[in-house]
Amino acid sequence: FFFVDELLGFASAGADLYRTTDGGVVWGSLPTPELVNVRDMHFFDAQHGIGVGSVGLIIRTDDGGDTWVVQDSPTTYSMEDLSVQGDMLYACGAWGHTIRSTNGGDTWTETIQDGRERLAVDFGGAEIGLMTGAGGYIYRSMDLGATWEVVNRGVPHTGFNKVSFAENGIGVGVGTSGLQGFEAGFVRTTDGGRHWTGSIGGGLGIHLRDDGVGVAGANHTADYFETIQTGITSPQVAIRCVQAFTPSTYIVAGGNLWGGFYRTTNGGGAWTYTEAGNPYDMYFPTELVGYAAGE
Repeated sequence: FFFVDELLGFASAGADLYRTTDGGVVWGSLPTPELVNVRDMHFFDAQHGIGVGSVGLIIRTDDGGDTWVVQDSPTTYSMEDLSVQGDMLYACGAWGHTIRSTNGGDTWTETIQDGRERLAVDFGGAEIGLMTGAGGYIYRSMDLGATWEVVNRGVPHTGFNKVSFAENGIGVGVGTSGLQGFEAGFVRTTDGGRHWTGSIGGGLGIHLRDDGVGVAGANHTADYFETIQTGITSPQVAIRCVQAFTPSTYIVAGGNLWGGFYRTTNGGGAWTYTEAGNPYDMYFPTELVGYAAGE
């Protein structure tokens, strides 16, 4: 929807555009070019408007919506939202693609950022703008959309495949790859899973003990992952599962090449290797007895 004033408003529903002149009591259909799918629109006044949508669509009207023309677009990626501040127009959309105009929409430039879908953007009457992305990401611009910074990373959209909890309700999860922008993710909860915080960087294997000792990938912790000892020289293997015993003694396992179990007793300074195909998960009911399964 976009309302010019209390009575005149416009609406888009994919390929269909509508106009009301009585505050939304009655709506009339407007003609549009073929094969358009408008996701958002803006009217500068009663006569002049612009819309963005699928496959980089940009359409304009100079007669209040009676006729529309398709404008040259710098992108073929769908735009989901549009925000206007004076002569600056900014639209955001699929796979990190955004388009920006500084001359009222006459010409546009495209920016490709981190590959994460952009869902909504708003400048709210100032040079400062906020934009939301997939996975709870929030971006901020202080210069009318010329540049952006990440101000909130949210919870990664990773496909999580391992979780581990201590008895005190602290839990952690890891995974790799997502639908928008491929990344490894790590999440942590301190209240039994009711709320989670996330960061980039995870893997496929994680284990947390009741005493706070844990392993994520080849990195380890002694304080329930409040802090993580990183920079470990990891075995050159796709780590799929881990088992912690002490802050310095733990096992990582996986495949596909050089698959098997790798055990360290000095916090990753050295590893002993037991060949075993491609383990996917392991479980130790005691400190000495353990089971593993995989290919």
